[in-house]
Amino acid sequence: MPADDVASTLQTILDVYLDIRGTNEQDVEGFGDVIDRVGIAPFKEKVYG
Repeated sequence: MPADDVASTLQTILDVYLDIRGTNEQDVEGFGDVIDRVGIAPFKEKVYG
């Protein structure tokens, strides 16, 4: 991945995480927990199209 694309790739990964994380009144699902639950496929799909 070219260095110029790193920031936009990280933003894409963050956006996917924010879209699919679980939340409730007392807790927000952490990034690692999301990966454990759904795997990396949703992230790869958005980054690599």
